[in-house]
Amino acid sequence: MGKTKRVSHSLLDPLFFPLVQPLYRALPIPRWFPPEGIIAVGHLCAIGGAVGLAFALRSPWWALLGAAGPALSHLCDMVDGTHARATNQCRNGGELLDHFVDPLAFSYWAVGLSIGAGLVWWGMAGVVIIFATTVLTNIKAKITGEFTMARFGSTETRTLLVAYGAVQAAVASLPLARWFLIVLVVLGGVTLVVMLVQAVREVNSGGPAPDSSPWELGDHERSGAFDDLNDLGGKVDAIPPLIGDLNQNPQIVQSVDAVLSRAVLHSENLFCLIGGDCRALEEGFYET
Repeated sequence: MGKTKRVSHSLLDPLFFPLVQPLYRALPIPRWFPPEGIIAVGHLCAIGGAVGLAFALRSPWWALLGAAGPALSHLCDMVDGTHARATNQCRNGGELLDHFVDPLAFSYWAVGLSIGAGLVWWGMAGVVIIFATTVLTNIKAKITGEFTMARFGSTETRTLLVAYGAVQAAVASLPLARWFLIVLVVLGGVTLVVMLVQAVREVNSGGPAPDSSPWELGDHERSGAFDDLNDLGGKVDAIPPLIGDLNQNPQIVQSVDAVLSRAVLHSENLFCLIGGDCRALEEGFYET
C-alpha cells in the first residue's frame, strides 16, 4: 500500500504554513531529540490548556493558561513533522502517535470548557463529534488514499480557543464560556454532517472498487482455538455410540447403579460424622 496523500483545505493553514520553517529554526530543539518527544510535550500543553479552560472564569491567569495550552500544542503539532524530516527520524510510529493524541487533546478542551461553563452535556456532545470526525477522516483516507483536513478543522478550533482564553483573561467579568462552547459544538456538528455527505459521495463516485474480501483469522487462532473445538467435537460425537453400548449390556448398567448407590451412602455417612442429621441412617433408610 502506498503512502497516503495529505491535503489541507483549512482556511487558516495558508497563513500558518509559511511560519513553520522560521519557527522551527528559531526553536532550540536538539537534533537528537525524538519527534515523539515533541508530540508528548504538545500533549502535556493540551492537558494544561484544558485545566486552564475549566477554571478560566475564576481568574485571568487560568484563562491565559487556557489560551497558552492550545497555542503551544499547535506549535508542537506544526514542528514535529518538520523536525522528523530535518533529522531523518521519520517513523510510522511517530505518525501514528501524532494522529492518536490529536483527538484526545480536543476532547480535553471540550471537557474543560464544559466544566467551566457548567454545560457537561454539551461537552459530551463535543467529544462525540470530535471522535466521529476522526473516525470519518481516517476511514475515508483508507479508502481514497488521501488524508484531508476540512475548511473548519483543527487549526481553526485551536485559534478560536486561543482567542477565547485571551479575551476571557482581558475581560474577566465577561461570561463567554457558555456561548463559546455552544457555538463550537454547533459548528463542529454542522461540519461533521457536511464532511459525511461529501465523503460518501466521493468514495462512491471516485473511489476504488469496494473491498469485498472476507475477514481472516490469524494463524494463532486457527491453529489453537479451532483445533481444540475439533477435538471437543470428536469427543462429543463419541458419546451416543457409548450410550448405545451401555443400553445393550444390562449388567454394566446394574454395576454402575450399584457404584452410584454406594457413593451416595458414603457421602451421607460423612455428613453424619460432621454433625448432620443421622436419623435417616439409623432407621435403615438406605440399603447397603
